[in-house]
Amino acid sequence: SLEIIKSYGNKLIWRSTENQGANKARNLGLSLATGKYIQYLDADDYLLPDKIAKQVALLQRKLLDFVYGDWRYQNHLSSGEIVLGEIRVCGDKSDFLRSLLANDRWSNLAPMLFTRSILDRVTWDKSLPAAQDRDYLFSLMLAGAKCGYLPGCDAIYRLHDGGSVSTTSKL
Repeated sequence: SLEIIKSYGNKLIWRSTENQGANKARNLGLSLATGKYIQYLDADDYLLPDKIAKQVALLQRKLLDFVYGDWRYQNHLSSGEIVLGEIRVCGDKSDFLRSLLANDRWSNLAPMLFTRSILDRVTWDKSLPAAQDRDYLFSLMLAGAKCGYLPGCDAIYRLHDGGSVSTTSKL
C-alpha cells in the first residue's frame, strides 16, 4: 500500500508511522487534512460513487456540521462467498444524542460526512481499543454539532469471518 501511495508523488499528503491504533491514525490524518469536508473510511470499507457529492449538497443547504445515511454489511465468508446484507436504514433522528445513548440503529462512520470546522473541536480518544466511533460521536454532539440524515445506502461496511475489533473485544 505504501508503494502505491508513494507513486502519486506530491498529489497526496501522507505520513507513515508505526501502528499505534486507529484513533492515533485518525487524529494524525485530520491534522494533515486540508479540505473543508472530511470522510473517514476504514481500509476495507467503500463508498458508492456519488455519496460525497450528495452529502456536501445537504451540508451546504441545511448548514449542518455532519450528515449520516444508511449503510449495509458486505460479508466475506471463509468459503469465498460474498453476501450483501440488508440495508440498515438509520432514519431521521430528531435527537441524535438520544439515539446514540439508546443504541437506536445509529450509523457507523462510513456513511457520514463531516465539516472540518466541527472536527476541529474534538479529538479521537487514543486509549479506546473499541467503540471509538461512538465515543467520538458523543463528543461531537456534546460540542454542539448539528447533524442531518440523507436517506439512501451509499456506504458498504465489509465484515470478514474473523470479525472486527469492535465485535470481538470484550473490553
